[in-house]
Amino acid sequence: MRSYNEIPRHTAERQKADGWMNLTQAADFLEINSTTLRIAFERGEIEAEHPFATGPWIVNRSALQAKSAIRLASRRCRREYTPATPIENQAVLELSDT
Repeated sequence: MRSYNEIPRHTAERQKADGWMNLTQAADFLEINSTTLRIAFERGEIEAEHPFATGPWIVNRSALQAKSAIRLASRRCRREYTPATPIENQAVLELSDT
């Protein structure tokens, strides 16, 4: 079928040269969690392809260099983690030990 349709066979070199990545490779490229990236794909925030329902997500490097992908990656860098602390006038729920 490949030769009839003149489809070249897959090689890692050609994949890298053309800029195609799977979800894990793309997440590593952006230095974010793959689940976060998959959700962005599903929401349509970043252009990606999912040609088969049980197959991998694939994305081109150019989509990962778009403003939406850069914004997603930068949100990770800006996040500040602070412990939860009660605010003034916050109601307190007292639980019984009995």
